Amino acid sequence: MEEQFKDWAFNLMVIFFYYEDKDGFTEKQKEFHKQSMAAFDGLTPTYHIGLMDDRPYLVWNFNSLLQGIQLMVSMMLTDDFRPIRMCKNCGKAFIARRHRDKFCSKECSEEWKEKTDS
Repeated sequence: MEEQFKDWAFNLMVIFFYYEDKDGFTEKQKEFHKQSMAAFDGLTPTYHIGLMDDRPYLVWNFNSLLQGIQLMVSMMLTDDFRPIRMCKNCGKAFIARRHRDKFCSKECSEEWKEKTDS
């Protein structure tokens, strides 16, 4: 189980770093990251459309809890409005309140400004 968590963490970090830094990558580095993501992808969840009170909704079928968590994190990584970001100052992951946020807190933003001003 520990090995599965390591593989899962590796996959999520590769995806995260790919989208954070892809503009600075060479084509060879981009291809490496894409292959890394595919290698640890595992089984794909399935879904079907259900009806409740004449309204359609998605029903997801996951092979494991880990797979459900992976899909949720993947959706957060690709969310244009509230993406997961890495703080430019402290390096912690955070959910951005606005799509242009670069710091996890006001304190980190101010600390970064102090560092760069001196």
